[in-house]
Amino acid sequence: LSKEEKKQVNAIYQYVYTALFSRRGVPLHHTGPRYDRRQFARDFTADNPQLDSCCPVCLHHKSDLAQECDVEHFLPKRAYPAFALHPDNLYLACKECNQLYKKTKTIPLSESFLPYRDTVRDAAEVVVTREDGRDKIALLPKDPAQPSVQEKLTGFVKQFDLDTRWTKDCESFFRKMAARYRSRHLDKAALLREMREDWQKNAAVWELPEAYVEGIYWNWVSSRQFDAFYAEMHDAADL
Repeated sequence: LSKEEKKQVNAIYQYVYTALFSRRGVPLHHTGPRYDRRQFARDFTADNPQLDSCCPVCLHHKSDLAQECDVEHFLPKRAYPAFALHPDNLYLACKECNQLYKKTKTIPLSESFLPYRDTVRDAAEVVVTREDGRDKIALLPKDPAQPSVQEKLTGFVKQFDLDTRWTKDCESFFRKMAARYRSRHLDKAALLREMREDWQKNAAVWELPEAYVEGIYWNWVSSRQFDAFYAEMHDAADL
């Protein structure tokens, strides 16, 4: 196709997506209901009930996934208009992930986790560290010997800035934990024992997508960073 012909074809795809799928809905049958973005969101949450209260990308809590999230294009529709309505190119992401972070960023397919085909959790793990007196969270490959996974993780984190956002969450995780245990007035040994027991009791909760990162942080504090937590909890109480 010539440059002008490509421009015309792209305009058609853009029109179909904007005028039909985003507004009026695409008729699936001559007399049947129209299919639009809202119906896609409802179908997504129905097929993925474990994600009905959090963003599938950043795992931050949402009261109503279908209402509070956008139908997102993995490949931007301006760059790839032919895939504007392809089901494998559509997924839900919260407005923060879509509008504030990803925007129109495009990562090469060879460096991307593909929606519905790849599962980030199977290839990566959430790791908490402490650097320069600050708790930090990062996504790291389960198998460092696979450079392709690291490339995909780098692209995924770059698109949505997850490391930075989850690192900021550490502050609220710490405040919740400190508020929970400070009022119990336990000595150090008793507090450590209770924290570990509480983590085990809530094992099923930590497996929920919206609590997954917090559960990893909780386990890290109680198993590897307890002395620092104990000291900082009491220092905060003295302020």
